[in-house]
Amino acid sequence: MQNHIPVDEAWPRSLLDDHADLARAVPQRRLERTVLRTESTAGRRLMVHLATGGQLSAAEVFDPVSCGTEEWAERILAVDVDWRALGGVAYVTALQGAIVEDRDLADSVREDRRLALALFDVIRRSGELGRLTRAQGLLYLDLLTTMGTRAQVESVIEESRLESEAVAAHRLDLANPLLHPESTWPEWLDRLEEFVPADLKPLSILPGDGVLFDRLWSPSRPRPAGPLVTVVVSVYNPGVHLLSAIDSLLRQSHQELEIIVVDDGSPEDCQDVLQQVAVRDPRIRLVRLPVNAGTYRCRNYAIGLARGTYVTFHDDDDWAHPERIAYQVAGLEGAPDVVANLTRCIRATEHLSFIRAGYHGTRLNASSLMFDRRRVTARMGFFDAVRKGGDSEYAMRIAATFGPESVLADPAVMAVVRVGQESLSTGDFRPGWRHASRWSYRFFFERYHERIRTGSASPLIASMDPVERSHPAPQAIAYKPARTRHLDVVVVGDWRDWGGARNRSMLAEVEALVDAGLRVGITHLELFRLLYDKEVTPASAALELVEQGKVEWLLLDEPADVQRVRVWGGDVLQFAPLRRSAWDVEQVEVVANTTPVELDGRDHRHVPAYCAAAAETLFGRRATWFPVSPVVRRSLDGLLPQGEMSTSDLPPVVALGPDREGRDLPAWAELVVGRHSADVLSKFPAASELLQAYAFPGPVRMLGATRSVRSLLGEAVPDHWSLVETGSIEVEDFLAGLDVFVYLDDDDATEAFARPVAEAMAAGLLVVTAPRFRELYGPGAVYADSTDVVATVQRMHDDPAAWAAQRDASRRVVEERFGAAAVVAASLATA
Repeated sequence: MQNHIPVDEAWPRSLLDDHADLARAVPQRRLERTVLRTESTAGRRLMVHLATGGQLSAAEVFDPVSCGTEEWAERILAVDVDWRALGGVAYVTALQGAIVEDRDLADSVREDRRLALALFDVIRRSGELGRLTRAQGLLYLDLLTTMGTRAQVESVIEESRLESEAVAAHRLDLANPLLHPESTWPEWLDRLEEFVPADLKPLSILPGDGVLFDRLWSPSRPRPAGPLVTVVVSVYNPGVHLLSAIDSLLRQSHQELEIIVVDDGSPEDCQDVLQQVAVRDPRIRLVRLPVNAGTYRCRNYAIGLARGTYVTFHDDDDWAHPERIAYQVAGLEGAPDVVANLTRCIRATEHLSFIRAGYHGTRLNASSLMFDRRRVTARMGFFDAVRKGGDSEYAMRIAATFGPESVLADPAVMAVVRVGQESLSTGDFRPGWRHASRWSYRFFFERYHERIRTGSASPLIASMDPVERSHPAPQAIAYKPARTRHLDVVVVGDWRDWGGARNRSMLAEVEALVDAGLRVGITHLELFRLLYDKEVTPASAALELVEQGKVEWLLLDEPADVQRVRVWGGDVLQFAPLRRSAWDVEQVEVVANTTPVELDGRDHRHVPAYCAAAAETLFGRRATWFPVSPVVRRSLDGLLPQGEMSTSDLPPVVALGPDREGRDLPAWAELVVGRHSADVLSKFPAASELLQAYAFPGPVRMLGATRSVRSLLGEAVPDHWSLVETGSIEVEDFLAGLDVFVYLDDDDATEAFARPVAEAMAAGLLVVTAPRFRELYGPGAVYADSTDVVATVQRMHDDPAAWAAQRDASRRVVEERFGAAAVVAASLATA
């Protein structure tokens, strides 16, 4: 992870101003979460600009030499600062490099945290500590607890006014003699009592010299005999911590246990520990697998051996409260409609430090899943045989199969989970971030579960190792060894389904490439102009192609030989993570589908020279840029290095719709006129022009207009106009209900391609648009200003032959200029 922001004068103020305006229009947390989620260190530039109103640059705030000095602090205090936004800068800076063991940090992570701590200190010095969000305030305490002094922590606790429960873990760490030698064990035990959730009390430490975590203890009171419970513990290369994990199971108050320990092909040097486990109690059954198979294959093997009424799991280094099994059994026995349940946990290091930067409170303990063995396995069979994430999939598949109320996530805290050092290169989770493989696996299995709910898919995985998968899994998740994929084209872009023309263009291109017999992959890069709280599932139509095996879902860190990388939109590179992909790339192309900035200087979207360098960082080669239209080509003139602009344009693919030949032309008063576009003001003309251009006697329908038209006209929207919400109907279906398509937009806006116009032409509508689009669409449309639109349409209506000829011309232009065959041939000719 980079620990600084590269100084680059190619980031003009206007670009940061315009992106800051977009960020101000949504809750502040969205920008923080987007920067964390995308691992965009470049996103910190925007955050600094937003926090300081552009008065300080990221280079000044993140200067590693002056950071933390008096001069540096005074520089920040001298400007008008949004202190909560600056808290967001500190928050993101600390967490972009977060790892689990906070006292053993990599150098780059330590530097990031030093910068973050210095920013929090300046906020405190300003007297604005109360402006921080709760999460920011707790993170400040996390950093002080692991990097500061006891006096600093205690002082900030007093100033922060956070509730006592929220800071109990910090007080506990301060009292830990292993972390603060001046502290005492009696004090620590008192603080432990304050911190531990009520469900775990009483919790204490056994005397001795062993690892503190392994000495966790709580009294056990054996209960009367109950149903047999199978507890599955999968292990690989276990250490002595396995003994304490097993002991916590043997001390369960529910004594009717079958503990199946599955050794996942461990090396010989750990057989002594396994043998100690095997002879520890007659309820333990040790099973050794000959080769390493992964946790969920181990679980599947154990499920095949299990005899218990209920089955649950336990990780090989965790501690279970003596009441955990009894509590969960009672929950299942007392609720016949509940077939599975889970409990929660707290997390601690082996020194019983409960502070993990950015993580607060209890968490659902995935390995605590307990289910009715016969009922669940009869309908669902086994775990998905993957390397990671299978516990979440199984629990959610139970809910999809038996109903949402069938799985109870109980709030009781019944375990302490051990955490250790986890490097950035191998860790799948950080606060605000999870590896793309985890996200991808989740949305693919959620789609599978939705098919289960609707009855179109079976929940049954009947084999421990099925040949056919029920849903795709990324290479980092799938059990089978990673392979290097060989792809002809990988289309990189923002694949979220936000209903824009870009989405439709990307999808149409992928479908055309697949139909041409090419091996195609798709890769997601998030566009910063669309800020969301969390990951948004990619477009369903794109994922269906993956599920059908027509397209590969490719992550940036998955090995691949790629003939062409085609990035859809220079703007998607502006805030991209600057980390080399794992691909061996022959050729990189950027489809320039938008101008970098409007002609009047508004809406600065990206800096082409910077984005070109970012593409080289990501893919290892300089990119050739392909404008989608002459308008975009002119806008890029002089903004790219010599020779990096293609000699020809590459318009999007637009598929022809059904031929309307033979359909009767409606009477003038019944003619249905419409338009569709993104619901933004730049896609609409001024109010007076809007009323003129659409002054037809019959129905007027506008898709993607609910906000913009009402903003322009207020209560003056004519009664016969229908304003339709974006996404409420497919574009093809909307166009099928029209006779005429009229598209006018803001004269000051720069329309790169106006895909809605081409789509209307492909649908066989009479298309009327502004004269400036003649260069792009030629004889495919009729051109008129707002004052002439209605009269132009009426003249065409009075001449049915001319109307039919224009319809044919429109479809001919689409096929010749934007048809799949033409565009694919042109795109593959670029070398």
